[in-house]
Amino acid sequence: MILIILVLVYVGILFKRLAEKHKKNPTAFAVLGIVVFLVGLFVLSFLMGLIMALSGYNVQNMNVFALEIVGYFMGGTVVWLVHSYLDRKWSKNKKSTDYDVIDDSWIEEDS
Repeated sequence: MILIILVLVYVGILFKRLAEKHKKNPTAFAVLGIVVFLVGLFVLSFLMGLIMALSGYNVQNMNVFALEIVGYFMGGTVVWLVHSYLDRKWSKNKKSTDYDVIDDSWIEEDS
């Protein structure tokens, strides 16, 4: 139980720093990161259990701790994918602000 809380705090901080880096709303993206982790954890774990059950493996006899760790890795993978996507997307969309344009025009006139 404590492990999931620590992971959720870490994911929230990770997305908060990303949002601050790109001047977005840090609270909203911290919550988004936590939701992305939980959705990845549950959806991919459900699909893994479904595939294992359909293949004839007895999922009920599997170690609970091992299932949790695999679920955390799945949630972490989804978080990494979304974090990388947002970082690349926001880095490409960085445009010069009006202040940069004004500063550049002053430099050109003085030269």
